[in-house]
Amino acid sequence: MEFQNLPHGDYTLNVHSVTMDNRMSSPKTIAFAIASPWYLSKLSMLGYVLILVLIVLGVRWYNRQKLRRKHEILKIRLQREQEERLAQLEKEKLEKEIKRKQTELARTTMSVAKKNELILELKDLMVLNKDAFPNKQRYRSLTKKLDGSINENEDWKNFEVNFKELHDDFFDNLLQQFPKLTPKDLKLCAYLKMNLSSKEIAPLMAISIRGVEIHRYRLRKKLGIDSSQNLSNFLIKFK
Repeated sequence: MEFQNLPHGDYTLNVHSVTMDNRMSSPKTIAFAIASPWYLSKLSMLGYVLILVLIVLGVRWYNRQKLRRKHEILKIRLQREQEERLAQLEKEKLEKEIKRKQTELARTTMSVAKKNELILELKDLMVLNKDAFPNKQRYRSLTKKLDGSINENEDWKNFEVNFKELHDDFFDNLLQQFPKLTPKDLKLCAYLKMNLSSKEIAPLMAISIRGVEIHRYRLRKKLGIDSSQNLSNFLIKFK
């Protein structure tokens, strides 16, 4: 007798014998067991439990690592954004400071120009009315005082200090590229870099507007700039 495809487990088989006259004998009990397949064994089940535990632990570890990486990325991003904000604030602060200094330099320069222009006009009036001064000594004394009021060197020193705060290497770079420039050339270059007109520059240098135009022409030659180029724009863009 053969049994096939029986599930695993314990079985009890009762066997009877039949006599010639069809009488059934008392059953004979046969107990047997079909072992579980290897993948359903206790050892396998223990292995499955261990694998499941490892999977759970692995998933938790992966999620923690993923969360940690997200936190690190977020931290780096926030730090970068903070640095960018600080850099932007510092840039805006610097730009405001530069603008303030530019405004202050322009204001003081124009103030000096107006003062010198007024003194030069007054001196011209005195020259035109020289004969109205009966006391020649008095006339010479007043003329000398007016000349002293136009203290070009002192005005230039104050201007130069403020100018260098905005354009620190301007003069050095000019002299390095154009070593034949004189101190008077450098003064004109600085005024032109501020985009001042010849009329505004004249009282600052204590010369006539015609004198400024002649000086500009000579400066153009020294810098090698042809007539198609704007001298002021060249110096404004010069670093």
